[in-house]
Amino acid sequence: FDPAPVYILVLTGPYDMPLFSQAIKIAKYEAVGRIAFDSVFTSTAMAMQNLSLAAYELGLGSRIKDGIKFMFNFPQVKEKFYNEFNLPSDWTPLSGIQLGFPLKPLADLKKRKPLDKIRTYVE
Repeated sequence: FDPAPVYILVLTGPYDMPLFSQAIKIAKYEAVGRIAFDSVFTSTAMAMQNLSLAAYELGLGSRIKDGIKFMFNFPQVKEKFYNEFNLPSDWTPLSGIQLGFPLKPLADLKKRKPLDKIRTYVE
């Protein structure tokens, strides 16, 4: 990992939403299950973006680290990591996010252009 005071690893467990799980079983199509799993990635991305925006408001920098999941392509690395943090073996890493104080000052949000200067209505 790159040096940062906080590193949040985002994982997902087995998909267990009763209604959608039943729909997958009834449909008997693998594609439906894939859509359910893909929705986990979408939800994760939105949550991480919100976390990054909230961190910015508090004067913190953030960096989304999506490459973390590739580390788990190596069984020995995955096993060691899962054992170290006592993670269930059926959980899947999705992404990570670093939080810390930026080396340079963050842009001042008050210097943004007014909405009327950048908004365009198309009829």
